[in-house]
Amino acid sequence: MKDRYQLSIHLRDFNNCDASLETWLVLRSSGLAFEACCHADSEGCRTAPVPIGHLPVLVASDCPIWDSIAVSELIAELQPSLWPLDPRQRAHARAVANEIHSGFSGIRRLLPLDLLGHFEAPGKLTRATHADVRRLIEICEHFRGRVSNGDGPFLFGEFSIVDAILTPIAARVVTYSIDVQ
Repeated sequence: MKDRYQLSIHLRDFNNCDASLETWLVLRSSGLAFEACCHADSEGCRTAPVPIGHLPVLVASDCPIWDSIAVSELIAELQPSLWPLDPRQRAHARAVANEIHSGFSGIRRLLPLDLLGHFEAPGKLTRATHADVRRLIEICEHFRGRVSNGDGPFLFGEFSIVDAILTPIAARVVTYSIDVQ
């Protein structure tokens, strides 16, 4: 099944694009062969092979798939180890990945993704940003403490899609020196 698709990914600069970073991490960790094309500006959206002009987009043979969760699910069909193998842990990992993917707008608004930068904390956080930081800590503490296999340093032991989805949010905490105590 792994050989069924020829994979190419069209991305924005993942230094400042959550979805492109997430998608690239999933593909890179899958071990599958793929071609990558980075579009430096919005012009790339018009030249990428996707009907709605949205990046990132994975082209699996001739089928364009956009959105980092949708791309991740296709890659997980080809490489099931990208989700935890235990059904309960897999369900929790999917729930967390979807919560992070669709939420944390307080962090995203106040703290733009910048993997190359390192900045002082922006002073007092907004209530929404503070709530997001608390929720991030809660998720990490809860699931790192409950992983039954205990193998590996990631949220559910071994690296999985949820870690790729979490990376841009966690990177902001480091980039902006946010106190998590």
